[in-house]
Amino acid sequence: MQLEPVKKNSPSEQQANCHSGPQADTNDLPLVAIVGSPNVGKSVLFNTLTGAYVTVSNYPGTTVEVSRGKGRLGSVESGVVDTPGMYGLLPITEEERIARRILLEEQPDVVVHVVDAKNLERMLPMTLQLIDAGLPVILDLNLMDEAERLGVQVDAAALENALGVPVLTTALALDRGTTQLKEKIASCLHKRPSNDSSAASSRTKVTYHPLIENTITKMETLLNGSYQMNRNRRCYYSRMTLRLTHWFRNRKNNMLMKSCLLQRPCGRVSASHSLTL
Repeated sequence: MQLEPVKKNSPSEQQANCHSGPQADTNDLPLVAIVGSPNVGKSVLFNTLTGAYVTVSNYPGTTVEVSRGKGRLGSVESGVVDTPGMYGLLPITEEERIARRILLEEQPDVVVHVVDAKNLERMLPMTLQLIDAGLPVILDLNLMDEAERLGVQVDAAALENALGVPVLTTALALDRGTTQLKEKIASCLHKRPSNDSSAASSRTKVTYHPLIENTITKMETLLNGSYQMNRNRRCYYSRMTLRLTHWFRNRKNNMLMKSCLLQRPCGRVSASHSLTL
């Protein structure tokens, strides 16, 4: 799949938000991308990370608005982009297509996946897609206050161990866990790989069921030539194969939920930390 290079918005294409004044210039800064489905608290996190001035502009050639700003995380000044709401890397809507393009073309240094802690079973498939795409993911289990009111507890440490990426719990609207999340983002920015080879070696590898892995390998042997999206090629083909073997993914989600989601009053279930589907 050949995607066009990212176009930069011209001044005429940009419009400032309700804060009048200079627009946020995030060029040449490390990039933090905030992703997640609608109504999980992405905008609250974006406002927390950015300063008074942000840029809200239509993505080139579309009517989809993308918010960008910049902020200081620890000693690092970084750009922050609030991507349109998405449910996965297989886009259905224009908003999802634009969010995916931002992730795969702009290659952010940190991707914060904000999810609803009450609905992990619906949220974790996208987390696995982001990890499988080789993106540097931080998983933010937001709305923990609402989850706790429903008697739901989450073993974040077990989930972090199972996924191989940082997992934090927050209630961003109440400013709960915000400091810890900002510190984790700053830490990941400090540790970001200096080149592509070190980035590849630091990625978490998701191992699927042998049927899926063997099918991906066979498909890769049929590819000839060079591909602009070579870095994320495995993600696309694993997603296509997963569609044909949907019950394997459901089996994986059930394993993660049994390991990490502690419903009332069943108590703790012993965690399984395998990432094999």
